[in-house]
Amino acid sequence: MVRSSILQVHRPDAERELDTAKISPALTTEDIMGSLINAVNGMTNVVELHFEWRDLPLTTDTRTLLSSTRTAFNKSLRKLVLGAQILKFKEVLAIHNFDNIDELEFHFDDRSNRTDGNTDVQELVNTVIPFISQCQFSLRSLVISSFANIDHTGFFDALPAELLHCLRKFHVQMPFDEDIISNPSGILRLLKCCSVSLRDVSLIFHPPHHFQLVQGLPYLYNYKRLRWDRINKGLLSRSNLVSDSTHSTFRLSRSVQPHL
Repeated sequence: MVRSSILQVHRPDAERELDTAKISPALTTEDIMGSLINAVNGMTNVVELHFEWRDLPLTTDTRTLLSSTRTAFNKSLRKLVLGAQILKFKEVLAIHNFDNIDELEFHFDDRSNRTDGNTDVQELVNTVIPFISQCQFSLRSLVISSFANIDHTGFFDALPAELLHCLRKFHVQMPFDEDIISNPSGILRLLKCCSVSLRDVSLIFHPPHHFQLVQGLPYLYNYKRLRWDRINKGLLSRSNLVSDSTHSTFRLSRSVQPHL
């Protein structure tokens, strides 16, 4: 039974087809992958694709499945949601190359305690940033969510903010600890560069995945306040970011509950 990787597609008749699909528990992983590949090859008019890759190994079948989505969905796909560990984005994004994406959502689900954070950040810069840049002329929504235990500063600094002239929605959800983002200047630069087009901005704090509520709610609230103050001060020092975006909705939240 394959639980490692989740592929979701959205189109008007998808639910009806899934209702009639029967998967035998006796099927092997190869059988399931073959069925997925055949199903994807027969799909048209898919506008939204969610792909979550966890521990499924990269095999010939996996590569074929990924390349099949590009072939089948290239002309119609508008929204792409990708979730994976950082070092797997190289393989995923090397195969995906869609022409008409206007909504991108990335989930960096890397909860390991590796100490080689610089390598991970450079991996994001080398893989995710070029993919975002390819969509610069059509991209209207960019969502970044991360549990990765690295300093994301280099990634946000590398965002092609000056090129995202159509960006209307920008959401970031992550711990804003100093070791997770030592300098928020990249986020603030994007807000400034895209202030004319942005209509929906959301910066949401969530505790690191290893955070445990062991000292009560007062400790949690103080924990959030101390880590959020840096971002808050950065925004206040650049108040024109808000005033220039007179039609934008800003959601600045530190109320997300920890994972217990």
